[in-house]
Amino acid sequence: MWNKISSECKECNDITDEDTYQLKAEGIVVAVLSWIEIIEELRHVSSSVAIEMQSDIDQLAGFCKMMDSSAFIPFTSNDFGSVVAQREERHFQVIDRLFDMLIANNSINAETKTLRASANRNGYTRYIMINNYSVALLYNRHAWMSNSSTETPFWFYFNDDEWNQSDELKDRLNSVPEIEKDVIDNKIVIALHPLCDVTLDEVADDMMSQIIYYMRDYLAI
Repeated sequence: MWNKISSECKECNDITDEDTYQLKAEGIVVAVLSWIEIIEELRHVSSSVAIEMQSDIDQLAGFCKMMDSSAFIPFTSNDFGSVVAQREERHFQVIDRLFDMLIANNSINAETKTLRASANRNGYTRYIMINNYSVALLYNRHAWMSNSSTETPFWFYFNDDEWNQSDELKDRLNSVPEIEKDVIDNKIVIALHPLCDVTLDEVADDMMSQIIYYMRDYLAI
């Protein structure tokens, strides 16, 4: 955006004091400030002359944070290379391999019955039954982008009441650290942390261990 603004201003005859995100065109100061800078200045001023406005400023800060989280990030030429598509494909590969490993694991009673994979705007989901409990394996961009939870594209949830989580289970899952969980469609989802610099099988095998650990701890499977 600044490149466009500065380009338009340079058509003026008198450009002075040009600096990062600030210039003076024919005596008029043109600048771009972030919401964070503006809100912090509002907080500073209100703390001394209008303390009652603090709650309104906090509400504005929350709104700006929400807008930033859904803002469109402009493309660059590097975004369209085939390697970008290959990197995106890895997320689907991990969920599929994790699914296959759970089915092949003889230490748990895992089956798929007629459950089908589901792809949507937020990512990709595979469903599986483990010891008669329904489980969902997720590549989920919504949880990945959340500022309140850990940064990972991989999540899962399990139910104890057919395809729902009972209030009792949700109460137990409250003991999971806040940063390690999120809420999607009224279900508590738990973060899965992929290993780095290892093979696909090693990533999936470790994530399977994470799932089994949580299910044994909270459902005693």
